[in-house]
Amino acid sequence: MAAKTKIVLISDTHHLKDDRIYWKQAMSLLKAGFEVHHIYVRLNGENKTGITKEGIYYFQIKRLQYFSNVIGNYLYKKILPLNNEFKQMLVYLNQLQPNIIQFCDYKSLQLIPAVKKLQSKPKLIYDIHENNRNNLLTMRMKNWKLPQALKVAYANYIQHWEYKKANQGDYIITTNAFNRDIAKKYGPNTPVETIYNFTNLETTRTNIPYNQRQFDAIYTGGISTLRGAKVIAKATKLVKEQLPNCKVLLLGNFSEPNLKNWLIDYSSTNQLQNNLLLEEFVPYDEIATYYNNTKIGLNPLLHITAHETILQIKLFEYMNYGLPIISSNFGKMNKFVIDNKVGKTIPPNDETALANAILHLLNHPKEMEEYGNNGIQAVDQQYNWNVMEEKYLNIIHSLFTIYRQ
Repeated sequence: MAAKTKIVLISDTHHLKDDRIYWKQAMSLLKAGFEVHHIYVRLNGENKTGITKEGIYYFQIKRLQYFSNVIGNYLYKKILPLNNEFKQMLVYLNQLQPNIIQFCDYKSLQLIPAVKKLQSKPKLIYDIHENNRNNLLTMRMKNWKLPQALKVAYANYIQHWEYKKANQGDYIITTNAFNRDIAKKYGPNTPVETIYNFTNLETTRTNIPYNQRQFDAIYTGGISTLRGAKVIAKATKLVKEQLPNCKVLLLGNFSEPNLKNWLIDYSSTNQLQNNLLLEEFVPYDEIATYYNNTKIGLNPLLHITAHETILQIKLFEYMNYGLPIISSNFGKMNKFVIDNKVGKTIPPNDETALANAILHLLNHPKEMEEYGNNGIQAVDQQYNWNVMEEKYLNIIHSLFTIYRQ
């Protein structure tokens, strides 16, 4: 049975080995005996198919980029009869004839009417990672030279389209309760379940004593101004005044074209080249090396609407490796850190508060160890992927049972 059961994960914005799609969902499906395929779009690189060393089939589609302007590029591909990314996805799906398809971002939902016509009659899941309305208003459209009323109208339209499309499928899963509640309002008859993005890195924990760890603090994930990159840089300057050999690591991809140069210039101007360290993308299966050698995890997000409801994976990963957390004091993240007693929260966009919190923890190793132990215990008992994997596979099996009927 399992050899004939094909599940396809489709993404327009995530890379092949995305932490949630690949290392958690795809690997859980593979372990459960399913044949797993991942279709994804990549800006740089050619169309190609293959199978990873872990056993996941993949189809990489080159993103067609005719204009640097996002809207112009979209309209050009929409108006002209081009063989765009989604048409290529559909060709592959027609060849594959999957049993279950999981859409991993909202743009791919435009395929739903077409995939419903596939001979295999696949069951459809939508995995909601983020709140796209809030992201549009507070990040992506923030600097667009349009009246705010038009921005709001467009963001509302996108949310309406997204959730209406999602409810044409058979199941919706979300990464948080906020998006779950929105989904239920749009489609009360479609099953919805929250599958949190808990960590699956427990086996890579080495428990190195804090005084032997290389980095004093780390930030991982997308590096941007809104996520506190400049605040971290300025706080590092203040920490260095008391700890000349401090090391703060920013690890991730830059989402702003000029931010990396700003950080490099700031480091050079303030002689922080040996203190503020920049490391771009590291594969998910190599991230443990950095976490195991760090003392404190940072999450100083600026206060925007999109940040109020999220619980980022980095929080669970910090806890897994015993890193006390310093996070902004608003939204879900504030409550999470306080309730689990895993660190300190500070006002957003306040480099002095961040520097003082870092220095306080470094100067109070027993307090740091207590926060760290609380984090490890919480991960081992409840915030681990094994808990979510069981829920996720139960959903898959329930859909496959319906499919077989």
